Amino acid sequence: MIETESTEQSHDEGPTVGQLPRGFSLEADGIYYQAAKQEGDKDKPVKHWVCMPFTPLAMLADREGNEPSTAIGWVDAQGNVKQYVIPRATLHENGAIIAKELTERGLEVDTDPDSHRAFKRLITNWKSTRSMVSTKICGWADNEVAFILPNGKMFARGPTEFLLVVDFKNKQDYIPRGSLDEWQESIAARAVGNDYLVLALCIAFAGPLLRFAFDSVGIGFHFYGQSRKGKSTLLILARSVWAWSETLETWHATAVGLETAAVETCDTLTVRDEINRVESQTLFDAAYMLTDGRGKDRGTVAKTLHSSAIARQDALTWRCNLLSSGEQSIEQKLAESGIQIKQGQRARVIDLLVTDNGHGAFQRLPDSVTAHDFADQLKDAARRCHGRAGERFLERIVAAAPETVESVLKADIAKFQRDYVPEGADSQVIDAAKRFGLCAAAGELAACFGVLNWPKDTAFVAVGRVFKRWLAARGSIGSGEELDAINQVRAIVETHGSSRFEFCGSQADRSMGLHEELQRTNNRLGFRVVEDDETEYWFLSETWKNEACKGRDPTAVAKVLADRGWLIKNERDQYASSKYIPALRKSVRVYRVRGAILEG
Repeated sequence: MIETESTEQSHDEGPTVGQLPRGFSLEADGIYYQAAKQEGDKDKPVKHWVCMPFTPLAMLADREGNEPSTAIGWVDAQGNVKQYVIPRATLHENGAIIAKELTERGLEVDTDPDSHRAFKRLITNWKSTRSMVSTKICGWADNEVAFILPNGKMFARGPTEFLLVVDFKNKQDYIPRGSLDEWQESIAARAVGNDYLVLALCIAFAGPLLRFAFDSVGIGFHFYGQSRKGKSTLLILARSVWAWSETLETWHATAVGLETAAVETCDTLTVRDEINRVESQTLFDAAYMLTDGRGKDRGTVAKTLHSSAIARQDALTWRCNLLSSGEQSIEQKLAESGIQIKQGQRARVIDLLVTDNGHGAFQRLPDSVTAHDFADQLKDAARRCHGRAGERFLERIVAAAPETVESVLKADIAKFQRDYVPEGADSQVIDAAKRFGLCAAAGELAACFGVLNWPKDTAFVAVGRVFKRWLAARGSIGSGEELDAINQVRAIVETHGSSRFEFCGSQADRSMGLHEELQRTNNRLGFRVVEDDETEYWFLSETWKNEACKGRDPTAVAKVLADRGWLIKNERDQYASSKYIPALRKSVRVYRVRGAILEG
């Protein structure tokens, strides 16, 4: 059990707004300016209207004291409460530029040049007594002292206040709806018994825990399978932990759009749907960038990410907890364009086939309810109640000691690995188990905190079952590179076993002089023979190197097959053998692959 303390802050600050600069007055319809009467003036200067009423909220700077700015607030003509951050550096620009920017956002400023100058003087000199630390990224700030959501809501430990100075376009999605009790009963409780639903919710809770338990800046899972099998429902339910929108964001997005989304969803959950809508190379670049946690270096970032007055020269960074779906696996999508991914890249986003058990993503349905109706019920529940679970989870995480959270997570992940990773498994399998284990630990922690109304070990068991299915689909507990090499050779035998391997009969046939005429074989790979009642495929030396092992080390591939008994060594324990071919009337160097490789 993790002990927590209240995260509610008490700030006995008194008044936070400084005195208006000389010459300015605040009235019901706006702020006015009247210059002081100068010596020799016959008439008193006229008081003129400058702008709508506003209030300086806080003086801001980042942790290093850089990028000082002023946060102001006002109520626009439609009654909307607005907030804007004005960098102090922009006060050296023309006052008309600042006035135009704020007018676009609903703070009306007089168009007269004298008013622009007065407005600039007002912004420069009217300050708040309240100081806050500015941040441009959501998620954890200042070494787990505070967590900021895209709508600006902050969960903090200690007296330091933070302010999100980015105006995210999707911030309204994070306004919570409904109650936690309703979410628990209509979504969380109904997930129990459905392994993929449980995993999806566990993934959602894993976002804030990445910093505590993972050296990596990103993890990802991709559900794939036939259409209308509940994959999008999994994404919607996972997102309901944090937010809601009527449509799921797809992979079809610009690089800037993806970076903006990654910063906005840092440490929570990044959702992407429909990989079929994006080109293979774009998908590869996007998935790598998201889970790498760093965008491109560019001069400025889109206005949707920062207010137009705030530019940024360095690359954006984030931690990404990615959940995706599509009819194809990411590996299959990339293969369409001949893109081969390495195992380290494959581990960034784990492909999970949503098995077709008659109900798609669901294994247990309520009585007299179809899978389609069940999905609709869950989506309707997510529309009604969302965001509460994530906020309650953050309250408990922030209130707990960081070292305690880290200790509990690492212990739970280690337990998951002990329970589900077979002895002798390759490091790549162990790394994948760590990612599954983090999700399982997140679910158990959320249940411990009372955010999920699940019995103990619900998350561990369900996530463990999905991990076992993933491992079975992978086909081996060994190295992924070795598995890829086996599959590459196996695919050639499966595809060309009859057409490109000339049949040379059995050993007895050859001793009797049969098969002495060379047959016409297009693009010959080698010869197909029968040795001791077993079919063998003899790859010629060059075809072994250039086709069977294309892009790989031929000797390493031979070793992998030999270690599994699928390649027969010669009498001197070498991978290549010298075999007499009657049709060639000579012996040639071949690699003897047993037909048993087709049996896997």
